[in-house]
Amino acid sequence: MANEIRDAFRETFRDYVTEGVPSSGSHQVKKKDARNLGNVVQTQFQAAAAGNITAATWSQLVSTPGSRVGQPGQVAASDAGTHTDPVVGGTVKNSGEYRWSGTAWQRTGDIIDTVTITSKISSAEDSIARVGAIAAVRSIPEASQGLPVVVNSNPWRTARNVNANFAGWQVGVRPNRPLIPAEFVMPLIVPSDTSKLTLAIYRRPASSADGPFVGNDIIVMPEKDYSLADTGATIGQMSQVRFNIRGIAAVLDPASLYGFVVFAKDAGGNPLALVCGQGGTLPVNPQVARGYYFNIPTGTWLGPPTSSVAYELVGNEVDDVGRLKVDLANLLAATGAVETEAKTTNSLTGYYGTSAGFTRWQVGLLLSGDVRGAHISATMQGVPDTSRIRFRVYRRPVAVGDSSTGTDFNAFGTDPTDEMVLERFYRVSDLGMVVGAWTEADFDLSDLGVLSSSFIYGVDWFGIKADGTAATLGFGFNGNAVFPAEPDYRRGFYSTNGTTFAVLNDASSLAYTLSVSAFESGAGAPHRPIVPTIISPDTDEVTQSLSLTVAIRSMTVMRPSGNLSIPGTSVTFDPVVMSSLSNQATVLAAGSLTTPNLPSRHQYIGSIEVVNPGSGVVLVEGTHYSIDRNRGSLLRLNGTEDYAVLATYQGYEHRYDLIVADATTGAISVVKGTSRIIDPENYRPQVPLGKIGLYSCYVWRDGVDLMPIHRFPRQVHLDRRAEHQETLEYNRRVLAPVHARAIRQDPIIMVGYGDSITSITGGGTPDQLSPGGIFRDRVSFFARFPADTLEMIEKFDIDGMPNPAGLYMHCGWNWYIKAALEMYGSDVTYLNFGVGGSTSANSITGSTYNGLHPDRLNPVLATGAHLMVLAFGMNELSATTTYANVVNIIKQAQAAGMVVLVVTPPRRSSWIDGNYPTAWLRTHDELVRAALDTGSAVVSLHEILGYGNEGALGFSPRNMCNQNVINHPSLAEFLSIGEFVARLFR
Repeated sequence: MANEIRDAFRETFRDYVTEGVPSSGSHQVKKKDARNLGNVVQTQFQAAAAGNITAATWSQLVSTPGSRVGQPGQVAASDAGTHTDPVVGGTVKNSGEYRWSGTAWQRTGDIIDTVTITSKISSAEDSIARVGAIAAVRSIPEASQGLPVVVNSNPWRTARNVNANFAGWQVGVRPNRPLIPAEFVMPLIVPSDTSKLTLAIYRRPASSADGPFVGNDIIVMPEKDYSLADTGATIGQMSQVRFNIRGIAAVLDPASLYGFVVFAKDAGGNPLALVCGQGGTLPVNPQVARGYYFNIPTGTWLGPPTSSVAYELVGNEVDDVGRLKVDLANLLAATGAVETEAKTTNSLTGYYGTSAGFTRWQVGLLLSGDVRGAHISATMQGVPDTSRIRFRVYRRPVAVGDSSTGTDFNAFGTDPTDEMVLERFYRVSDLGMVVGAWTEADFDLSDLGVLSSSFIYGVDWFGIKADGTAATLGFGFNGNAVFPAEPDYRRGFYSTNGTTFAVLNDASSLAYTLSVSAFESGAGAPHRPIVPTIISPDTDEVTQSLSLTVAIRSMTVMRPSGNLSIPGTSVTFDPVVMSSLSNQATVLAAGSLTTPNLPSRHQYIGSIEVVNPGSGVVLVEGTHYSIDRNRGSLLRLNGTEDYAVLATYQGYEHRYDLIVADATTGAISVVKGTSRIIDPENYRPQVPLGKIGLYSCYVWRDGVDLMPIHRFPRQVHLDRRAEHQETLEYNRRVLAPVHARAIRQDPIIMVGYGDSITSITGGGTPDQLSPGGIFRDRVSFFARFPADTLEMIEKFDIDGMPNPAGLYMHCGWNWYIKAALEMYGSDVTYLNFGVGGSTSANSITGSTYNGLHPDRLNPVLATGAHLMVLAFGMNELSATTTYANVVNIIKQAQAAGMVVLVVTPPRRSSWIDGNYPTAWLRTHDELVRAALDTGSAVVSLHEILGYGNEGALGFSPRNMCNQNVINHPSLAEFLSIGEFVARLFR
């Protein structure tokens, strides 16, 4: 490919009839031109998709000319030589990736090391990909994707594979590079009685033995139905049938072989004779690469001896594996989908009936990664006197495996290392079993919490009569001949007396399906927790319900004494208090963002009527006034003069409740909080003794928000404890000089430098060029709050002496740092240089000196301070200059002998920013980068307030920055953030 695609798009979507000549008129895109783009793209992709030519040396590649422009080539890493690029010149390495230019091979980059890349796509991500396969609800974000290409193909060569007994086709495909799949294409002639086409995708290691894909392979996508219209198939004609597989969200990696299995089926689901196009793959290739057909008379898969199956696999190359890792993790959190890791699913080939006298069955599970929320199903048959099924799960270290010292062929429960971790008794009626009939019964494993890949799990089924003696139990098997090479536990064990075992024969294994609801990264819950740890199927995001009834999913508390099950249930919250207020006198004034300004100070408003008392005229919303019903803000829209009005309206209170579980029984209950007009965050209920906190619940006019506090023990996410600890250790290394002074009990001077969140201004404008003063750290900063809340604040005189009637408070995070350092015995002087409304810029805005302006910064540098706590950003969200300004301030502070700690801004109310505050996140990232690039300490408030992290503190985004419902934290937020920041100094 040169620039054909780019040029075609530029031509089709040009601005003017004659490009570059505005006077020629605006160009309107014609449908035929847009349709032609598809032809251009298809042609170019097919040109680039000719088979990849691999060579051991550069000389070997040179001796093999390409067949199409854009054809890929590759020289092995073992060729350490160099050569002059024949297309663009210059000396290049021999090893690498190449493209055929039409006349020569041009080197395009270093070799794609499939082993290295595959190792980066860890087992957790692979698991995530397979979870997405079942969910089929969204695709991997485009940021992770490269150019769409036909990565693998066996082009159709016009010949056909035809036989009345050929009723299905499959082919094994090994991607030549990591691929996000988009489409699988196969040339087919579909018979007239076709009701649907089906496609299933399997996976096995690329090193595995040849053979058709059947039940013992991992399922990437279970059999999915496609209509003829979905695929473009035409009855009775050879068509390029296209199966859309974008929704599976999987990454196909070069270390695996993928089986694509296609059927045409009638209305009853029966396979039909299906003609498939022949490809050019030679008979010398492995049969799995040439493909197999399903033979109707024998019901088996057979390989055409002299032909192959034609196909194309289309997808997106993975440009950025690291970014893909993040996208896959986010995808898993968003889907909460179910994966099926099935060794024998859909390949049940026979039954061990009850006539053989079997009473007990076992099979071992070896997982590719840590999982949770699992359940297993198996096909069984009971006899009339079978009353119950005893279901057990054993756990054995992987290192022991089949080298167990146990008897009976290493059956589970016979080795000293085996540990029984679950036992349940099921009535056959509860399992849906009918005497004499074969039934697929499902058994829940979720009570086990995380199933670890470091153990083999032995699953045990035992038929029991009503009198407690052994009952005969039939079991389905998979007659697959690859199992002789597998460990005994993979095939399974049987018993005829319930106590001694034998291993299944070499030609069979127990049929079962293992399903899991989520894959663990391994960094989450410990396998053997010291303290109770909750395993939940929840994601980290806030659950926002516009109903007061919400469903709570079941959870497991992992404990040393045994796991505790918290059953799923539904919870209904009491509605909030609504007050009808009549003829409330207020002033209709112009403005933009304001705090709630109706007389009652309600934030949430229902119906409202506004009357001009002088004329008696009822004013019209949208003409005379606007009302923000979620922020209680009434504003004038017309005229030039503010005027008095009477408002009659409904005002709604809000509150925080808690959902808790009993630590002994697991029973769920609700702890109701205090309903407030203004500040429910200051009156949140505490988790009672003997209970486990699950959700902080913000109840408001239209519904309830649930913050999953159980995912954030001690304010740190279960899966990010290692990252948190690493950041904590980094910060403590940076802050070591300050710690050393504190330990020596030397005097410490610390400076707070930032905007109003540092200044905490009330009652007037402080001296911007001097610290402290009568207008900083004022209780009146919270003047919007009612008297009972203000009474909660410890008050001081200006000199720092406690005084119940004082005008000052110590609630900002800098006061928490000061208190933490004073615990060592040091005399700590705090100098508050915050200025409300300021940014980090080197400028004066109105009368406000910004942070980098020398008239404001120089007095700070002259204090001789040992620590600067730098906190700009709230007034410059998304600004492109923040990074450079903050780096400049830090470097000047460091030159003056200060250690610098950067604190990112709190999160603004979602009534201002929405649920995903993009501008706030951009500024957060710039501040973190500025800190790290200068060797400064940094506290990310995104870690405890950001999207997906709300469970750390339990505040709803609707209720954040509730001092003004815009951008100033509330009292409770300051207290929680202060405790979090002060950890660095304790």
